[in-house]
Amino acid sequence: MRATGFFVVAVVFVAVALLAYAVINAIGWDARNFALVAAAIAASQVGALVWHRQAPATPERSVKLGLGVMLSATAVTFTLVFQAISGWLTYPEVTVPIAAKGRSADGKDAEPGAVDNRAGSQSL
Repeated sequence: MRATGFFVVAVVFVAVALLAYAVINAIGWDARNFALVAAAIAASQVGALVWHRQAPATPERSVKLGLGVMLSATAVTFTLVFQAISGWLTYPEVTVPIAAKGRSADGKDAEPGAVDNRAGSQSL
């Protein structure tokens, strides 16, 4: 996948996170950090689409690694900047590392911002 594809994925992450935050805030839902989940899902789907359109011959493993690193960096950067501007998260010291790591409770890789519904755990 080319650098433009990674840039598109980062832009989609930020746009969806802002839109989701605006919607969540407008309806008065307290789980504002769900915006990170929505952004991670949308950005990873766009990443897969861009990969198939730009360079389908690129090895899947390298694309997954590149998207994972880029989404983690984008999630941390967005969260920290938006937290500094608006104070949108109640517990940023918990949410930011979980959003960056993107791992489920059993240690298997998950998309940054993915939700793990077992035993009520949530990895944002």
